[in-house]
Amino acid sequence: MDILRKRCEALKFKDGNYISPYYEDTVRNIYQKLNNIRFTFKILEDTILATENQAPCKITMTEIRSVQEKEKQEILSKLSNQELKIIGILVDNQENKVNLSKLSKLTNIGTTNLRVPLTELENKGLITITTSEEDKRIKYARLSDNIHLTVFFSSEEMK
Repeated sequence: MDILRKRCEALKFKDGNYISPYYEDTVRNIYQKLNNIRFTFKILEDTILATENQAPCKITMTEIRSVQEKEKQEILSKLSNQELKIIGILVDNQENKVNLSKLSKLTNIGTTNLRVPLTELENKGLITITTSEEDKRIKYARLSDNIHLTVFFSSEEMK
């Protein structure tokens, strides 16, 4: 919280009054969900930019969810049906990486047909593909760590 407070104070006008654009509970809530200060800043920045015409205002989880929902819909609207199926499965398995053979069965997409949508998702920074340490033939997919939107993703919406 101190980092964020100092960052906001540094942006105020000289001799100007500082009005915090957020509630500390809101920031604490986001940080607890993301456990990443960089993504917390990103979400706050996106929300501040989207609500700047209402300034001065205090950002709440309502505004944050609204902005995140718009960003999520923008991302999802650019994905193919196969990519949406893959993301839906990976959202359901956020804690674990998913073997590509299992992913193929869960999505009903043939193993050879997975390569293109997986490559697209990886290029978009939405997923990460890793190779097994024990058997180099086995590959795993999982949601990328840099997807701050996973906090608000709901696989039910994608199915």
